[in-house]
Amino acid sequence: MVFGASIGGRQAAIFRLVPRPTETGSMRRRSEPARFLLRAAWPFRAAALAALLLLVPTADARAQETEAPAEEVDTDDDPFDRPGFYYGVSGVYQRNVFENRLEDVLRDELEGTGFETSSLSIDDSGGVTGLVGYRAASFFAIELQYEWIDEYKVEGKQVPGFGTVELYEIESHTITANTKWFIPFWRIQPYLLVGGGYSFYDIDRAPGGTALSLQGIDIDDGNQGDWAVRAGGGIDWYLTEWLVFNTQVSAVLTTLERPQISDIDDLNYLAFSGGLQYRY
Repeated sequence: MVFGASIGGRQAAIFRLVPRPTETGSMRRRSEPARFLLRAAWPFRAAALAALLLLVPTADARAQETEAPAEEVDTDDDPFDRPGFYYGVSGVYQRNVFENRLEDVLRDELEGTGFETSSLSIDDSGGVTGLVGYRAASFFAIELQYEWIDEYKVEGKQVPGFGTVELYEIESHTITANTKWFIPFWRIQPYLLVGGGYSFYDIDRAPGGTALSLQGIDIDDGNQGDWAVRAGGGIDWYLTEWLVFNTQVSAVLTTLERPQISDIDDLNYLAFSGGLQYRY
C-alpha cells in the first residue's frame, strides 16, 4: 500500500508499506532449531564475559607488582654508601708523641757524664699517605694504607761544649690493613678506623751524634722495623657520587727499639691527613 499527498497540485509518494509475510508452519519449523541454538549459547557467552572481567584486574595487579620493586629500589638506594672499590691520596702532618720519652732516656744515659743539663727537641714533620680499599657494605670497608713521613730531626740542646747539635734524622714508613666502620649520613659519613701492620724506620746519625759518640755516648743508627697498630677516625665528605674529600686523625703505635740511646720502644705519632678519594 502506498500513501501519498498532493503538494501544489502534484502528487508525491511518501512511503510504501510492504505487508509482512505470513509465517507458515514450515517456516516456523525451520527457525526453531536456530532459536534453540541461540538460547543455548547464552550461558557460554555470559561465562566468557565474566572470565574477561576477572582477567583484566588480575593483569593490572600483576603490572603493579612488577613495577613496585623498581619504585622501592629507586626510593631506598643511596648512591653514597654503595659497595665498590676506592683509592685515595692525602697529605699528612705528623705530630710526634715520643719527645718526652726520648728526653728522659737521654738524661738517664748522660747521667754522670757532665751532659745532664741537655734536652731534646724533635721537629714535627709531614708526609704523604696512599690507600686502596673496598666498601663491602654501607657501614663497613677494608683498606690497605701506606704512609711515608719525611725526616724529623732530633736535636740536643744545651749540650756542654757543643750548644745545640743535631743527633738524628728519622724517616718512617708504615703500612697497615685497616677496617672502617661508617655511620652513613648521605654525603657526610663519619667513621672509626682500626688496623694493624708494619712500621719501618730509617734512622741516620747526624754529625752531632757522631761527636757525642767520641765522648763515649752511644748514638746508634740504622734501619729497623716492627709491628704497628693504627687507630683513629675521620669523615668522608662526598663532593659527587665518585669524588670524596677525606679528613682523618689516627694514632700509630709502634714497638721500634731504635735509636738506641737506650731501649726505646714507643716511637709513636699522631697523623692528621686530608686528601681526595675516588670511588667506583
